[in-house]
Amino acid sequence: MTSKTNYLFGLDSLRGIAAISIVLLHFTTYLYPLIGSAIETYTPFLKRTYLFVDMFFIISGIVLTLNYRRTFSRSIKFKDYKKFLTKRLIKIYPLHVFTLLILVIFFGLATPIPESSKDFGVIMNPMTLSQNLLLLHSSGIADQGCLNCTSWNYPSWSISVEWMNYLILPILIWLSLRMKMFLLVVNILLVFTIYFFIEVPHGHLDFASWAGVLRCLCGVCTGISIANYREKIKIYLSPGMGLILILAFFHFSPIDTLTLLPIIYLVLSAMKDSDTGWFENSLFQYLGQRSYSLYMIHGVVHLLLGYWPQVRWGYNPLESLSLTESILGLVFSIFLTILLAELTYQSLELRLSRYLKSKI
Repeated sequence: MTSKTNYLFGLDSLRGIAAISIVLLHFTTYLYPLIGSAIETYTPFLKRTYLFVDMFFIISGIVLTLNYRRTFSRSIKFKDYKKFLTKRLIKIYPLHVFTLLILVIFFGLATPIPESSKDFGVIMNPMTLSQNLLLLHSSGIADQGCLNCTSWNYPSWSISVEWMNYLILPILIWLSLRMKMFLLVVNILLVFTIYFFIEVPHGHLDFASWAGVLRCLCGVCTGISIANYREKIKIYLSPGMGLILILAFFHFSPIDTLTLLPIIYLVLSAMKDSDTGWFENSLFQYLGQRSYSLYMIHGVVHLLLGYWPQVRWGYNPLESLSLTESILGLVFSIFLTILLAELTYQSLELRLSRYLKSKI
């Protein structure tokens, strides 16, 4: 395998770990809160796995830089820029629209937020639907300052901010190769901005809107820098140490912004020149290849199992489950999510995407 192929191979596993962790976070927070509460009595680790979304952003920056660094190294030609955006749209848009269609069928075009779900705050109306179709639903436009508001398939907020960063990513790659210190300065400024203007006033980083755009930009810039300089770092980074640092920071660190450090370490440890080790575990690879489908479909599973009954009947039957019943329900929900993710992966991510790419 080439070095780049190995990098992508190891990073796939991290995508899988991140995706299933976020699935567990949302299911144990919203569908089966007894499990989440039981875990939180011992550790806040699961609650803070929302930060793995930032790892998605970093990995995107790495992978896209490795794939397009040569294309955008000297200049940014319009045809190359157009082809880049078209390929990214083919990758993310079919599944995004498919999940929207399912939710429109079940919820209708305008759904009021149930009183019992005010803290959840998924806004479903024609305005937010149009923003979703344009991938602008986490742009901050018309959100009236509501940083934690999401809409329709709520995990897709990160797809929205990624798309907005795709628009400038070729420019960032070009600048990173022309001005060696450019992204380092940008990253430092972004980290300080995220900490002082988001975490300090609000206590955490779990927001979409313009805050999500900044988080994504910070992650993408970090990924570009890693892709450009990882081969020059001749030190061994232990995956085991990366996991220990993640566990320690997620459990003990009072500052979420600091968790970028162990996340970066873990990503670097996955980028090896050989294809041996636990990052090549077949289960992690399977989940990693389907990470986008897992991430997008789990929101639909949650909304249909827990949110839809509240909208239609005013209560969520899952809230009355015992801890044992909740555990069984969690196992079923994860199984259902993986099954549906497999179907969308095979039909939309592989077959449809391959067909659409053949037309460009």
